[in-house]
Amino acid sequence: MLAVSGLSKRFADGEVLKVVTFSLQAGEKVGLVGANGSGKSTLLRILAGLERADAGSIRWHPGATPGYLPQQVETGVDLTVGDLIASEQGPWLGAGREYERAVSWLGGLEGAGDRVLDAYASALEQFEALGGYAVEQRMDEIKSGLGISGIALDRPVAQLSGGEKARVSLGARLLSGATVLLLDEPTNYIELPALMWLESFVRESPQAAIVVSHDREFADNTVTSILEIDESTHALSVYPGNYSAYLREKARFRAAHEARYRDQLERTEKVEREIPDLSPKPAKPNRAPSISIIKRSPKEWHGGRQCRSGGCNDRSTARSTASALSTSGGSICGPLLKLESPNSAWS
Repeated sequence: MLAVSGLSKRFADGEVLKVVTFSLQAGEKVGLVGANGSGKSTLLRILAGLERADAGSIRWHPGATPGYLPQQVETGVDLTVGDLIASEQGPWLGAGREYERAVSWLGGLEGAGDRVLDAYASALEQFEALGGYAVEQRMDEIKSGLGISGIALDRPVAQLSGGEKARVSLGARLLSGATVLLLDEPTNYIELPALMWLESFVRESPQAAIVVSHDREFADNTVTSILEIDESTHALSVYPGNYSAYLREKARFRAAHEARYRDQLERTEKVEREIPDLSPKPAKPNRAPSISIIKRSPKEWHGGRQCRSGGCNDRSTARSTASALSTSGGSICGPLLKLESPNSAWS
């Protein structure tokens, strides 16, 4: 019936629709939801041909026609209730007048010729093709259901109250014979009896419908799927089921998202606890190692024998001891250098 692909729309103050894609089957009823200003009315106006999209495509099935009901009904000053209904039922009204004229010709002429009979047959065929008397019965049903039967057809629409104007305009759209109804807040200004009748009409009608309504019960009892326009991404998502099913799915998704967030937060905190403190610490001041030079007198050198402290009392003995050390590979008794802080680093 209807296929929308990659539809996008931007106004001066920003984007409202981004790559919107969905399809509508014959007789299918869907609800269109989203925050105020998210683009619901804009989408309906684009589908009705009153607004142009910046990108994307809209394909109607051959023979499919939209019937659009705006939130605010604007009519001409001199337009009457009959004119408003006729504007939606023009072809049927014209065929009806032609048929009635042919009937009057046929009844007023005895032995009518072939020309009159042919005109009658043609008018009858056209009238029945557009619904015939079934349309008239349907008109009476809609006027009664919406509580507008008592409004005279010659009454100017401008003189109607807000509720009367809304119901007359809605009745005209329902009578239009459109195969797809685009209804923007159809329950506004409608009292309970008319609301219950409209709910039944939309649900049981063979016409497909895209409905914007803040009335949760009305949406629950009429639509079989939900189209949601996200106010942040401006993209459209499809949810099967009525409005209550949509709310349950949204709640389930939100709970799952919050659970994933909490799990991720816990994982992050756990990793942070397990990571050692790698923050830089102030460096300790370098201290040069303390070196003690231990002097040994020649008297404390020996040449292969144990040193006798104070045992070398003359220079000749010292010289002979040093000579013996150099020739025999003797060792010095005790260290010549002492490193007092071997683990300290040089600066």
